[in-house]
Amino acid sequence: MEYRFSSLLIIVLIAATLSNCAEVCFNTTIPLKRSYNNLTTVFPGDCVILHCTLNDTVQWELNGTDISNDDTHYNINATSGTLTIQEVRSTDTGNYTCGSGSISLIFQIPDIIVTGQYTDLTVGSSVSIICTTMPSISNSVIKWHSSSFNSNELIIDPVMLSHNNNTFTCVVSSDLLAINLTKSITISVLDTSVSSVTVQSLSSYVIGDDVSIVCTISLTNAIGPDVSSLVVNWFKNNKMITDNIIISGLSSTFNSILTLTAVSPTDAGVYTCNASINGPNLVLSDSKPLCVKGLVTFNQDNDSFTDLSLGYNATIQCVNSSSLNGITIRSIHWIDSDGSIISNNNTLILPNVVPSLNNAKYTCTAEVNTNPAICLPDNKTITIDTKKTYVTSIIIPSRLPFLLINSAVNIECFIVLNTPVGPGIQPNVAWYHNMTEITHYSLLIRDFDILFTSILIIDSIQVSDAGVYHCSAGIDSNVTTNNINVCVTGLQHYHQ
Repeated sequence: MEYRFSSLLIIVLIAATLSNCAEVCFNTTIPLKRSYNNLTTVFPGDCVILHCTLNDTVQWELNGTDISNDDTHYNINATSGTLTIQEVRSTDTGNYTCGSGSISLIFQIPDIIVTGQYTDLTVGSSVSIICTTMPSISNSVIKWHSSSFNSNELIIDPVMLSHNNNTFTCVVSSDLLAINLTKSITISVLDTSVSSVTVQSLSSYVIGDDVSIVCTISLTNAIGPDVSSLVVNWFKNNKMITDNIIISGLSSTFNSILTLTAVSPTDAGVYTCNASINGPNLVLSDSKPLCVKGLVTFNQDNDSFTDLSLGYNATIQCVNSSSLNGITIRSIHWIDSDGSIISNNNTLILPNVVPSLNNAKYTCTAEVNTNPAICLPDNKTITIDTKKTYVTSIIIPSRLPFLLINSAVNIECFIVLNTPVGPGIQPNVAWYHNMTEITHYSLLIRDFDILFTSILIIDSIQVSDAGVYHCSAGIDSNVTTNNINVCVTGLQHYHQ
């Protein structure tokens, strides 16, 4: 189509977001001579008005091809001679001529702008990354590829180690573009790991105690506010525990607390806490034993075994086996006051109760299979109390008849105890002649467990054997004495 105008070409540019180009394009006149060429940069969606004033017939051309007014993308005003491009497309790039005047439109591809932090991210933080173009493109679609969000906003909440080195691509599509625009970013996350795990030392607890086991976890870098990437697991004897666990803390130090309410024998064991940051990371752990004491019921409520008769054997039971309620005894030891093990059986046998055992102490230790081997055993110390035993009387005939020289003589001493004694003990008897101890020629006979007879035998009595004879007897250091006068015939003086 041809029009007659003066030889002047003018271009006016405005933003393409306005709907009616004819109403909003403000004319900026650029005079052009016939031999003058001009370059103008335009962006997608811009509204462009080209003015051509000539005195003769004119035809609008793009790159040498006639522009038809029938094309809805172009609008040629027959009165003013203007060519209006409603929304510039990438295909509108080229040289526009009107008569001998011309102008070249250069299609400028907008820059993709990414705002928001996506490097050196903290594990557990939340980030929002926005993708836009500068300038904006009307009716364009902007969204992140490899993202569940169908918008220009990429949200990572929470940030995890697994996001490190992930690549996301922003894609801009529009009918005004020949191809989609793209820009890729690579996420980087601060390398964060567990640097130490420490379970507090535990003591021994009695049945019914409430126990809180604290595991302290230190990290190489802070995390949060979301701490779900911190994975903490508890185990008892290598079996995972899932109940009654809480995690508290902030930044790079956290506590995981395992609560045991009303401890029972089955709670004894080795407790392990391990921790890691979710992802390809090192797992650290620490373990501590929990001991439950008072699991063993000892046989005697009284700590003393009283009135043990001397000379008899005695048996002392350590553990009341009928009250174990399914608990198995791992080991039992009887230990004396010197720390030496004297028996590995539940029953301590004293084969012969002697006076020296009075006030002796013995400790029974019992380990149960529910407690870890490192736990101290339950123990009970008993004190031996022997029955007080002594000689109540010594009976010797008041006197003997006159004895002939060289005759055989037996002097009897009857020893009476306050209480019977067993075969393992007898009175200690000593004979004296005129206060000189006689070290031989005596015999001790057990008549009953409470009565003994000591006989001093003189095979051939001599004059020198006349005098006072003492019979002394006792249990331990307590001694009772009686005496008798012995006379031998043929002496000039007789002892009365």
